[in-house]
Amino acid sequence: MDKQILHKQMMELMTLYKKTMPGKYLAIVASIDGMTTNYSNYDNGDSVITCFMSQKEIESKIVVLQNDGVYVELFTDALDFVRSISNKNIPFIVHESSPKGIGRGRDALLPSLCDCMLINHMGPDAATNAIFTSKYNWISTFASNNIPVPKTFLYSKNKWLNKPILGEKVILKLNNECASIGLSKDSVMVYDGVNCDMFAKKLYSTYSQPILAQQFISGYEVEIPIIANKNATYVLPPIGLAYKSKKFFENEFFDYNEIFDYNYSLYEFSEVAPKIAEQLIFYAEKVATMFDIEGYFRMDCRIDNEEKIFYFDINNDPDLSVGSSYNKAFEILGFKNEDIIKVLLGNALLRSPKFNICK
Repeated sequence: MDKQILHKQMMELMTLYKKTMPGKYLAIVASIDGMTTNYSNYDNGDSVITCFMSQKEIESKIVVLQNDGVYVELFTDALDFVRSISNKNIPFIVHESSPKGIGRGRDALLPSLCDCMLINHMGPDAATNAIFTSKYNWISTFASNNIPVPKTFLYSKNKWLNKPILGEKVILKLNNECASIGLSKDSVMVYDGVNCDMFAKKLYSTYSQPILAQQFISGYEVEIPIIANKNATYVLPPIGLAYKSKKFFENEFFDYNEIFDYNYSLYEFSEVAPKIAEQLIFYAEKVATMFDIEGYFRMDCRIDNEEKIFYFDINNDPDLSVGSSYNKAFEILGFKNEDIIKVLLGNALLRSPKFNICK
């Protein structure tokens, strides 16, 4: 990973933004904490608000764009955006983020609409979003393409599709959710054929979706921010997560409360293990090619004490706030948080015409 080359590439994308976006109409469609209303939610204490933007974050983003001469309109409900474009108020680009509610496949709604109406947008296309919505689907695809993942087992319709091994330490998680929704300190256990089955059944009933039992990996936890367009894939510096200054986790993991409270710190992982960081970049480029991704996303993994990599999550709508791994990666490359949206808009301008799928 050459940081100087990455810096130059990000500057080129930002220059494209500065040349093209002034005077253009950008629609931001995002769920905002305290502004978005009337959304479905879980009734057990976990909330989809963990996936929402904060008012401070969206306001600072709008100010940055307006100062550059971009005409910005904010929609805190996708239905309001749909009504707007039905009146032929068509934006130049759409920044889609954090759809409201708990509907399965909700991340694919706006990308599908934009692609069908020939409207450019910042994130991955609908097909990619739909694939990444189901952890079991993309994990199975990874495994069949020699991309390392933990052993993963699926509980659905109140039975196991494939059972964990007796005595194996596993972590139980929701198949279709993000931001650690459904994860608690009770989610890790040794499979005994009884308690784990009962816990999976309870989660399945509570959240109405398939449950994964995944091999628990002790190790470093790392997030890899990635930006892609029709010409190139840019893998930003991999970012490690630390908890109370601890970088290698034996039994720890980030549950719902810790993610909600940003109860962790970030560091440049290549300073700990530069050779492994290069492997992470190789796999990220392979995934972007395999799924033909354009837009931006993030891959999460753990690396054990034998330096083996295990990918356990993909985020197709990653956090871009000051506490995020995206922000840390841009900071390492010499940028400010306000530059992220400019780079991603510059990248969106290079999307392939093949996304005009309904022409």
